[in-house]
Amino acid sequence: MQSDTLKSLRQITETYAIPLAECNELIQKTLNSETPQTGDLAKALKNSRGKQLRPLLVFTLLGDHPNAATLAAVCESIHCASLVHDDIIDDCNLRRNLPTMNAIHGRPVALLLGDLLFTSIFSLSARLPSWVTADAASTIKQLIEGELLQQARKGNIDVTKSQYLEILQKKTGALLSLCTKAGSRLADKNPGDIKLAGEYADSFGLIFQIADDWADFTKAGEDDNKDRGADIGNGFITLPWILMLEHAPLEYREKLITLITSKQRCGMNHPLVQEIYELVQLDEKMQSEINSLERTARQALLNMSSSMPTEELEVYLNTAISTFNK
Repeated sequence: MQSDTLKSLRQITETYAIPLAECNELIQKTLNSETPQTGDLAKALKNSRGKQLRPLLVFTLLGDHPNAATLAAVCESIHCASLVHDDIIDDCNLRRNLPTMNAIHGRPVALLLGDLLFTSIFSLSARLPSWVTADAASTIKQLIEGELLQQARKGNIDVTKSQYLEILQKKTGALLSLCTKAGSRLADKNPGDIKLAGEYADSFGLIFQIADDWADFTKAGEDDNKDRGADIGNGFITLPWILMLEHAPLEYREKLITLITSKQRCGMNHPLVQEIYELVQLDEKMQSEINSLERTARQALLNMSSSMPTEELEVYLNTAISTFNK
């Protein structure tokens, strides 16, 4: 199942290879600057591209629409700018096996490079209908609000699942929702489909971010292409930790609180965590959360009209689920 999903995603990527290249070229051109540090950022963007799901979502919904590449570049630029800032906040020195901007230039310069990327977004969105700029600004505001909420709840062992999901919706779901809703609107889809596209993206985004937090937890201590175990080391109480705190017996909970407050970078590589993991059947509880979000996303797809590209949208959803199951 997983290999079939990834194969389908590769096929979609190949289908949109030309507009995707145009999107990436637009980002590079808009970022163009005489400052020497910008060259390192441009090189990093070129060499560390991931699945590029955000522009692919735009192309799925817009096809060969003349504004597709520009909207895709807006969405991908928001994503890339937020990653530069996230690496500063999380003190990460590695992303996809390449040094981050703060690892190369230090935090002050990395912050400015992230800001430079954010300003390029509005240069791109100005080429589109005015509502795109308004929606992009609203999305960036939600990203910032999500980060501020995460910072406000940093180290708080009483953070709830609903509070955690609120942060994820703002930090991840909001941008994916911009991709699907703006893409649908530019494609002149009906209001019902635009709304459903946003609901799908919100659930899809939560699955993807939970999968990322799960990887940080389960792969802590591994030689991976990201700093693993960083979440709890930075005081971010993610879903695995929330569920363990909720379900662990009292004597284990007290030890777990001591571990969390020590801000040790860890996860499943820690003996106490391994013991609690088995005791509370954490894998089943995490799977249950993913299953609930999957049902919501699939219901949105089911309710969409026949004019919506639900087959490709389902591939993206399956990719998010397979990422969790790795």
